[in-house]
Amino acid sequence: MIATRSLSLAMLPLMAPVAAFAQDGGHMSHGSHTAMESTMESTGEAEAETPEAPPVDHSRHAGHAPPAGPQGESPPKRDADVRALEGPAHAADLYWDEEEMAEARAQVIRSHGALLVSRFSIDRLDARIGGGADSYVWDAEYRVGGDIDGLVLSTEGTGLIDGDVRHGEAQAVWRHAINPWFDLHAGLRQDFGEESDRTHLVLGAEGLLPYWIETNARIFVSTEGDIAARLEAEHDVRISRSLILQPRAELDLAIHDAGAPDEGSHVSLGLRLRYRASALVQPYVGFDWSSELGGDGQDNLAARRVPDAAVLVGLKAMF
Repeated sequence: MIATRSLSLAMLPLMAPVAAFAQDGGHMSHGSHTAMESTMESTGEAEAETPEAPPVDHSRHAGHAPPAGPQGESPPKRDADVRALEGPAHAADLYWDEEEMAEARAQVIRSHGALLVSRFSIDRLDARIGGGADSYVWDAEYRVGGDIDGLVLSTEGTGLIDGDVRHGEAQAVWRHAINPWFDLHAGLRQDFGEESDRTHLVLGAEGLLPYWIETNARIFVSTEGDIAARLEAEHDVRISRSLILQPRAELDLAIHDAGAPDEGSHVSLGLRLRYRASALVQPYVGFDWSSELGGDGQDNLAARRVPDAAVLVGLKAMF
């Protein structure tokens, strides 16, 4: 009994702080609750005093036109300020040297498409082995210019392997692009070889037909009044990544024949199988058949001594 009373007396100093803390905590909780109620009341009063937000006009978004005027009419259009048309064509010229800025703009144009490029290509260089005399054919060109205008120098012809050039021609034409697919050509053609030595005016067009058919159509008017037309078409059919089959057709028409052997009309059909060793060199083998058109076709064929059917072994290249 005495021990229990002594323990209770010993615990009194420890119980006093706990009671004080509990009393203070109750007051703090009561104060916090009162402050919260006061804040809520003040917030409610503020919301009550806030005016109602105006409705959002969605007509100015998503491409909608602005609202019409008071009578339903569109706002009047205003002319551009005349001051916007004053000053130099390029504002940068006000701060930097005009010549330096002109060179900088020219460099930007050259870097984004207006480039001067050149290319030399050999479309056909083949030996033709057939029933008549063995012959060879060449067809090459050099191009220089930009995307729209440029110069095309080309040459083509045929000859006997054991003889001289039977017929050859060199052309210099100016090309002008009329759309992404076709160019117009105008220039001169000079014939050379044993069969002819004439000068022609050249007018034509070159480009791509649907399904990537390459075409070249030209009209020739010689200094002697002879008129001829030529139409060429070819198409690349990819058999694999390295093998390309190319059918080719050519039609030459002598609209006004002066009697020379090279002015005779003829048609040629060929088929070449190319091996794409690289983008620059492509050897091929093939077959070509040609026939003279008109009443004197056989005489022209005998004079030219070019076989009407031949096996081809040749090379296509680009540099």
